[in-house]
Amino acid sequence: MSAPPERTALYRYFDAADQLLYVGISFDPDVRWEGHQVYATWRDAAVRRTETWFPARSEALAAEKQAIRTEQPLHNRAHNYDVVADGYQDWPSLRDLKRGKAARLAELISTEIAEGRWLPGQRIPPPEALAAATEVGRSTTDTALRRLKDANHLVARYGSGHFVAWPGRTSFGPPPRNG
Repeated sequence: MSAPPERTALYRYFDAADQLLYVGISFDPDVRWEGHQVYATWRDAAVRRTETWFPARSEALAAEKQAIRTEQPLHNRAHNYDVVADGYQDWPSLRDLKRGKAARLAELISTEIAEGRWLPGQRIPPPEALAAATEVGRSTTDTALRRLKDANHLVARYGSGHFVAWPGRTSFGPPPRNG
């Protein structure tokens, strides 16, 4: 017999101006706070915490993902991004090109960025989807993405994917918020 689902809290931390700093989940938010005290850069700004309890961790995970995407806390990284618009599925096949497939794929991606269809901070489709849309291999796609990263058009975030780079930045995420 499997164990019953464990009750899980969705918690939010706010600063003195009531700006949302961080959203997370835990079976024990007090113990989790102790962990944040060790490494979270926002810990000194946090003055208030709210909690919403869910009967199962799976429900709390879904609520966390939704909260991060819609409320955009300042310090969450997972799920805190927009995704580029569809349309790449209509790109031409590159299968029959004898050479230059990676360069042509990089050009297709660069065009989406230059023409403003793919915006800074947005996650681009995964390499597998780009490869399938253009009928090229994964190594070709990886080469195109590496070239765009080297040119500072894209940034990669381990476990999250590739994102359109913010002008003048070589790391993940938007420029610091003012005010």
